[in-house]
Amino acid sequence: MRAWTRQEGVGHEEEPVAFEVVVKGRDFQATSDELGVGSFAGLRYRFHGQIQAGRAAVGWQEGWWPGMKPLSGVAGLNEGKAAQGGLEHFAVAVVVPPGCEPAIEPATPVKQMMLEGIVRSFEREVAGGWSTCGKSGQLPTELSVVVTDFNDDFPSTWAVLEPCGELYEVVLHDPTAPWDEESIRKGELKLAYGIPIDQLPDNGDEPCTICITPQLLERISKHTIRLPLHGGPRTP
Repeated sequence: MRAWTRQEGVGHEEEPVAFEVVVKGRDFQATSDELGVGSFAGLRYRFHGQIQAGRAAVGWQEGWWPGMKPLSGVAGLNEGKAAQGGLEHFAVAVVVPPGCEPAIEPATPVKQMMLEGIVRSFEREVAGGWSTCGKSGQLPTELSVVVTDFNDDFPSTWAVLEPCGELYEVVLHDPTAPWDEESIRKGELKLAYGIPIDQLPDNGDEPCTICITPQLLERISKHTIRLPLHGGPRTP
């Protein structure tokens, strides 16, 4: 799980990390004070997600310093509400390996649908003029999106629009909305950031929602699928 934190790429030994977990139906929140290291020591992290088919998938995360208020999170799961009916509240210790690289499972029909939805979503992004591709008035002859490989229960994945070199986060499962196959097929997946890789900010030691580090870029480019726009998927 440490791969989801702002400490991406920091070389930790395998060690147990304590989490306070609250579960309500399929929704859960897992909070820990032990993930921050270096200048982030003391930062409290909370992971929000859903449980599907007996597996938990993190949808988004937040971090805050003592004395600051966290975001609202999932209704009914905030701290101090664990005594309410219908909630499970427990403590767990998780051994977090330094790499924390997910295992990619064989492709499924749902994943194929998601890949097709990613293609249509990026076609809409370019056609709508939201991408820097074509800002000069002429689109490149060939466009493709290079997607970090994923399982169909992943909440999101990363993608680079080429040859423009824009980095996006693709939301596969929106934790704030019900599952909607029709929207996926139409290419209505949420695309976040859209930042040219050569213009990524240097956050230094400042806390950030998403820290795009060289280690993160290396990880998300390790196992990819190249999807030509206006065409089907093919491997790099």
